[in-house]
Amino acid sequence: MAILDAFKIVFERRPELRLEGEELLPGGHGLLVRGYLPVINTLGKGLDIRLNHRVTKIVRNYEGVKVTVEDGRSFVADAAIVAVPIGVLKTGRIMYEPRLPEWKEKAIEDLEVGLENKIALHFDKMAQYIEKMSDEAAANYAFMQLKKILPEASNPLLVSM
Repeated sequence: MAILDAFKIVFERRPELRLEGEELLPGGHGLLVRGYLPVINTLGKGLDIRLNHRVTKIVRNYEGVKVTVEDGRSFVADAAIVAVPIGVLKTGRIMYEPRLPEWKEKAIEDLEVGLENKIALHFDKMAQYIEKMSDEAAANYAFMQLKKILPEASNPLLVSM
């Protein structure tokens, strides 16, 4: 599901979550003043979501999936989404049964762990014309504003992952 579609669903189901200043921009961009938590909570409503569990083993078969966590408890479901940092995947602390396909293991091995810096710019007023800009023009506009705030800074580098 595209992120823009997810935002639209959330705002349709829970219009009170839309705050002044939040915008859905073309190209799948969204500005969420309160972050992604309202999106996650709305889309996850009615689902059994377990957070803050250290997964040690995932067993999958035709009947579903069983996820075992560090304290020995197991959760059984039709399907599971286990979201962990790449560093955790690289340690091999999560055992998979059956083993992950070789191409997935290779992808995990090839991915590097690194630092990521995020810059968030907050404007008192959203420029009316920014919606009509291309992604490149919108990025250039944001960089121009950043340069006004930090004139001594080097030119910013935009990295998309």
